[in-house]
Amino acid sequence: MERLSLVSFVAQALSSPVSFMQSRQGTSMLQKEIVFANNRHQNHVPLAEHDLGARSTPKDITPLDLWAIHDLLVVGHKGPLVMPSSFAGHKMAESAALKLAELLPDIHPVAACRDAVAKADSVNTKAEASWACLGLSAANFTAPYTSDSQPNSEVDSTSPLFKAQQGACKDSLWPRACSYWSSAHAMAVRADMLNKGQEFLEAFIHIIAGGALYCTGCTDAFRLLNKHILPSGAYDEDIMGY
Repeated sequence: MERLSLVSFVAQALSSPVSFMQSRQGTSMLQKEIVFANNRHQNHVPLAEHDLGARSTPKDITPLDLWAIHDLLVVGHKGPLVMPSSFAGHKMAESAALKLAELLPDIHPVAACRDAVAKADSVNTKAEASWACLGLSAANFTAPYTSDSQPNSEVDSTSPLFKAQQGACKDSLWPRACSYWSSAHAMAVRADMLNKGQEFLEAFIHIIAGGALYCTGCTDAFRLLNKHILPSGAYDEDIMGY
């Protein structure tokens, strides 16, 4: 895989208004904001005190915006839009989720969560830990993903019941996608800092290409956008509809 600027790639791939992220100054700004948000979360300062402005950018990310790291792991591992007959596609999705699980003790933006996921020993238990460390459980969501046996139609619109307490994703109409966006930016900063950017980039690409967004059009466009990055023939089969 060709080495790309991780922060620039994530900004382009998720079509977000983050031109400042493409500079070292921007990365430094986001690092400071993540620390600020993390401290606020730990000290229980009301998120309403944070001025979100007219539209959200990475500097508005708060810990509760990172809830879908859980889904990047378990939904990503399932590869919900990979055709059942595509052994290679499922294998790559599973491997990507396992790689993200391996990286999380280092790149999760919240220190308490890094400690929590480090103590877990599987994709599922790390996913549970990534909720628990934020004070969350399945009860905090509508239609949460809790089992691989759940049909796509049952879990494709998971939504948090705490949107008023979020930062960047507070007003999003696509809560899972927004959390992926927030999580990807925040984890990308730590991954770059720790020289793990390429590993994170590869894992993230395959998780999204496997259909973690539960959006056939989005997944098809994402694969097309990254056709020169994804392994040849990896996702040549049609996307599974439902």
